Order: sequence, then C-alpha cells, then structure tokens
Amino acid sequence: MNILVIHQNYKVHEQYLTADNRMLFRPQEFDAFSKQEIGGFNEYVNGLCKLHGHRPEWWATSVSSRNIFFSPFFQTWCFIRYAMKKVAEERVDEIVCENKLIQDALSANPEVAKVKITVADTQTWRQKVKYFFLLRFVYSMILFIFRSIRHIYYAGQGRHRATPVANPICLVDTFVSEKSFSNHEYNDPFFGNFIRSTPEKNWHYLPYLNRIQDLRRCYKEMRLCKTPFVIMEDFLKLPDYLWVIGASIKVMFLKFPPDIFAPILRNEIRSLFSRDNMTFLLRYRLAQRLAKNGPKVSGLLDWYEAQPLDNVQNLGFKTFFNDLKIASYVGAFFSPFQAIGYQAISGEVEQNVSASKIFFYGAGIVASFTNIPGVCYECAPAFRIHKKDISPHKNENNCFIVLPNMLPQSEEIIDFISQSDIHQKNLFISLHPATNKEHLKSYITAKLGDKFKYKYVERFAEVVSNAEIIISTGTSAFVDAFMTKIPCLVVGSRSKHTLNFIPEKFENILFKIVHDPRTLQSTIRESLKTAQEKSNYFDIFFKEFVQPQTSADITLFSNNLFSSCDKNVGV
Repeated sequence: MNILVIHQNYKVHEQYLTADNRMLFRPQEFDAFSKQEIGGFNEYVNGLCKLHGHRPEWWATSVSSRNIFFSPFFQTWCFIRYAMKKVAEERVDEIVCENKLIQDALSANPEVAKVKITVADTQTWRQKVKYFFLLRFVYSMILFIFRSIRHIYYAGQGRHRATPVANPICLVDTFVSEKSFSNHEYNDPFFGNFIRSTPEKNWHYLPYLNRIQDLRRCYKEMRLCKTPFVIMEDFLKLPDYLWVIGASIKVMFLKFPPDIFAPILRNEIRSLFSRDNMTFLLRYRLAQRLAKNGPKVSGLLDWYEAQPLDNVQNLGFKTFFNDLKIASYVGAFFSPFQAIGYQAISGEVEQNVSASKIFFYGAGIVASFTNIPGVCYECAPAFRIHKKDISPHKNENNCFIVLPNMLPQSEEIIDFISQSDIHQKNLFISLHPATNKEHLKSYITAKLGDKFKYKYVERFAEVVSNAEIIISTGTSAFVDAFMTKIPCLVVGSRSKHTLNFIPEKFENILFKIVHDPRTLQSTIRESLKTAQEKSNYFDIFFKEFVQPQTSADITLFSNNLFSSCDKNVGV
C-alpha cells in the first residue's frame, strides 16, 4: 500500500512504517521540493502584506514574519503542495495528515480528493475545541494587562534616576536578561564593544524585556547604565495600552482571499497571537510617543531575527520619523528555510517595514539573496564570533552531540542516536539552556539507557577540541567546531524540513546530512576522511562567511550603517 505521511511528528511516520506499506514521503526529496516552493510562498505572503499592510496589527502576526520558528505556515504550505505533486506523479493509496484543516485543503483538489485522506490527530484537547482560541485570546489579554501593570510599577520606582536624553540619538535594538549588567555597564551579547566604541552616534539601547523575574533590579540597572536606555514605560500612556487591546481584537477578524489556505491562516493567527505579540505592538506606539514628546531619533540599528517585533518596530519608527534610517543586522547563521524571512519582499518595502540596509556576516551570505529595489544587502563584522586558535586534541572515540533549543528536534536527535550503530563511542551531550533540561534528561535516560556511554557537559569549549565530530541540527555550534577543524553531521529530519545552519556550499566536505541512523558510523568515517583531505575548506569558510572584527572593518561598518545605498537594489 502506497502511504504518504505529511505530519510534523516523526513518530506518526514510524507508526506506518510496516512491511505492507510503501512510504512515499522522502525527506531529501521534500527538502529539495520545499526550496523550489520558496518563491511561490513569498509571492503569496507578499500579496497578503499588500492587502493588510496598512494595518499595524497585521505586522504583529506570525504569518507576516515568514519566520519558520514563529509561523508553521510555510511547513503546511509545503506539505499540501508536496501531496498534490505526489498524487500527480505516482499512485497514492492513502494520505495521512495532521489536522482537519490540511485534510480540507487537500480535498479541495479534485485529483487529491480521489485519494483516502486520514487525519492522525496529535493535537491536545484544547486545540480540538472549536472556539478555544477565544479563551486563549482572553487569557493572553489578561496576561498582557498584568505584565504591563507590573512593568509600569517597577519602571516608575526608579524614574528619578533617569538621565535627560540629548538630541539627536540613535537607537539600538536589544534583548535584556537578568545577567546583562555588571558594574553599571551593559554586557552587550549582540554587538560586543561596537556601541561603546562609536559614541559619536549617541547610542541609546532600546530594550525588550521578556520574562524577567527581578524587574526592580533590571530597571534600576538600566537607569544607572553608562550607555543610556530608552525605557518605553517612561513615554507610554494609558491610551497606548488601550490601543493595543483594540488592535489585538482586530487581528481576530482579519479576512483572507477565499482559497484553500484561508482557514489555515485564520487558525494560525488566532491560535498563535499571544501576550508577546501584543507587547510587540507597544513598540509602534512608543515610536509615536517619541516623535511627539521624546528625543529626535536619527537612526535605528535593529537586531534582526525576522520576528513580528522587528516588523512592528520598523513600521512605527518609519511612520513617525520621516528622515530616520533603519539598518538591520542579522547576527547568526541560518537554514535556507529561515532565509525566507530575511529576504525582503516588495510588500514590506512599500509599507515601510523593511530596513534600508540588511547586514550579514559575510559576502557568501549576501550573495545568496535576491536583489530588490529599496534594500541593500551588505557585509558586517561578525560581532558574536571570536575566532580562537585552539589546538585540537581529537579523540577518535568522542562524539559531541549538541541539542538545539527546540524540544521536538532534540527528542528526534536522541531517537536517531538510539537507533544508530555508534554504541562504542563516548557521547558528550550539551543541552540548550532554553530547553526543559529535566524532561530531556529523563528522555535521554529512557532512550539511551545502558546501551550507550554518555555524559552531560556544560562548557562547550572544554569538549569541542577533544571531539572527532559534532552531531546536531538547527544550531550554530558548527562555527566553534570549524575553528578546531572538526567536521559536523546534521541529523536530517524524517518528517519535516531539515534545519541546517551550515552554508550548502560545504555539504559533503565539512558537513553531511544523515537521514538513516543505521549509516551513522560509516558516515562519520567518510566525513573525517573528507575533512582531512580538504582541510583548507575550513579556512575558506571563515574567509567567505565570517567577516573579521578588525578596526578597519568596524569603522567601515559604522560609516556605512545609515548611509544611502549606492544602488537602488541590493548589492
């Protein structure tokens, strides 16, 4: 029986993996197909941006960001289109999907409707209740109100310490945690010493505070910091919070073109619009308040992650500051599917959401983007990468497993290892600090048990130089591995897109994507041999994809940051 399973949960795929079934979902084929769908997907979302782009609340939604970590729409789009392709090309007896919305979308196609379509529903009871999104929305609204009251209270306690703001200023977007300060100085994890080294721009940090326990101390530190902070509670008023509540309600009533994706879009936006999205909208009102009563803002350096926060913030400052320049800095490597959100589209440019310049780590990354009028793509120093000359002491029996910050992907890697043939290896496992460590440790114990030799490590640098290979997915740990000339294996997803952050140019040279756990041992041997024979490619990687932090490079970046583009298209 020919079965096509299009479900994000790989365990559902395993349920249908029997001798009687011929599985039609092929991970490598699906990844290749999905890359071909990026253009059509961007064109579709571009149409939605032009339809709703005049509404600030639209830009706070997950769909508008095109960020695969915030929005599952691209994954769903590819599942549906892939199923249509498979039905057109070969015999399909049954399609297994993950919810009724996908089932209805597939049934709308006359050819696919002839195939039996089954829903393998792994949703919780909350997700199955038709109008549960309303209860969730009300709950999110209550959380937003209490969060706002709490922040207003603690921000107000230290307001007398605030230093008068001089004109004009440049803002730098940042995320603040409880460990961000020492000796009244902000330890910038994003731009390093760049902000302090360019005081002529009169930088002021524009912080986003998320789930901080000791708010009193955090606000106090921001007010005493040597580099000033613009604290939005100093400027926002009650009407701003009421406006956010009204705009959030409008999100629930957004209309979409009457096609097969409309119910999916409505469900995603209503289900995923949360307290955080409401907080993002405050940035829009902050820009309006600053334009009326605050300092003149001449530039904004956006730490760009293609989040709804970036879109709302850019829209607000471009709307209320006519001469303001915005530069976006992407301080990370990313998969081809993440690049969807970083590729500017005309709807963003026309609605004043896209930055004038988008900076990346190196020329190799810039070259992968398509030019668009109104946006320049340029190189910038890799502020978060500090290349170290580490002498590797490789132990040919050590494998370093780096788990990402996404729990399902971490579990999939552990399952992959448990089914592999590397029982004799010493496994060093690094858990991401943002994940539920206790849950993962229990899962690892249950899956690996006594069959594998493993231990947990806290400090990445202590282990990486002693490993023969790094095994991971969806993580930037490969950069540290490449510094010590250690190749990587990317665990290919068996049910959805593979999150590979390493530039594809180096596939089968510095890294390999492995889908079959039974071939892990042999793939390790092949990778080590290839990396040794072509060790010069490690240097090529850093030359093409990591711009150094020399004084000349930093000065050039500072001078070009808010300058006009040399051309009307990306470079």
